[in-house]
Amino acid sequence: MPRFLGLAAATATAAAISGGSSGAVTRLPPTFAVLTDRVVVKIDTSGGRVVRKRRVGPPHPFSEQVGDELALSGGTLYVLTPPGDGVPQAVTALDSRTLAVKHRYALPSAITFRSLVRGPRTGRLYLAGNNAGGDAFAAVLDPRSEHLETTRLRSGPPDWYVFATSISRDERRLFVSYHGAATTGADWVVVRQFALTRCSLRNRSNVGCLSLHGDVAAYGKHVLATTGDGPVVELDLAGRTVRRLNPRIPRNHLIQFALDHRSLRLLVIGSCAYAGGLSAIDLRTGRARALGYPHRICGERVVPVSSRVAAVAANAMPVPQGGAGVVETFDLRSGARLRTIDVEAEPVDLTTSYSSR
Repeated sequence: MPRFLGLAAATATAAAISGGSSGAVTRLPPTFAVLTDRVVVKIDTSGGRVVRKRRVGPPHPFSEQVGDELALSGGTLYVLTPPGDGVPQAVTALDSRTLAVKHRYALPSAITFRSLVRGPRTGRLYLAGNNAGGDAFAAVLDPRSEHLETTRLRSGPPDWYVFATSISRDERRLFVSYHGAATTGADWVVVRQFALTRCSLRNRSNVGCLSLHGDVAAYGKHVLATTGDGPVVELDLAGRTVRRLNPRIPRNHLIQFALDHRSLRLLVIGSCAYAGGLSAIDLRTGRARALGYPHRICGERVVPVSSRVAAVAANAMPVPQGGAGVVETFDLRSGARLRTIDVEAEPVDLTTSYSSR
């Protein structure tokens, strides 16, 4: 099967994956996206259309790379809402079926939180961000009690600009990566209830405890991470490289991926500002399948929708430019583009019920 199919063939493939007229396959779960205009959209992934919208805050002039701003927990979608126009920052809880607002959790005004992740064991929310001086902070929020505790991780200068977070499945360690003007790497943080204790490994003064560049994902007792221009690496907590994984999509600045826990697969997306491509790496074998390379698949966020389908935020540049946006879905076997969904602004983050488990 060719990597990219014609319109009729792609439509037939999409119908087969989502059930189509035969009804043999379960329909794909909805895809949720938060956009730069602070509108959350719910997308019928199988049909390729927006079915719900909800504004969660004032439009925010984005001048930074996209990040982790959505966390789905059963019937609740948590959205990290940046401050703007006198409106304080908050975590907004939406009903995942209707997108009705269920609750808002106020956050400290002195910190701009940039990343949100949900703990799979307790349901607590883990956040990370910066103050005006470039210090990095992490926080733990219990949605049930609304108890919030914040810990300073790093002090500037230089600025420790938070890029991504990940929590281990047992919630014993939180990983926070940095992508500042002069900083990189990541820290791992021991979690004991609401107490957070940062690692103390010695490294260069502008690098976290772990040497990496970009995205991070807790993986067993280790962490998976991008390195920018090089391979994806698996590191232990001492910073040693356990293995290197070649995504086979060169000429990119790779800093975005998604870990599919169910299929034990890593989805690495190449930026539209570089050579693009989508790599599916089997974590059992280390083998990578490169799809749509170069330039035919590209974006800034990727999320698995099922074992066979991925959704991509097809932004033109790493930093949103203020225009309309597109979410595309692709067959992870053939690379066929299944659906193109136009949205009113560039997506900042994507999630699905499949990817949240």
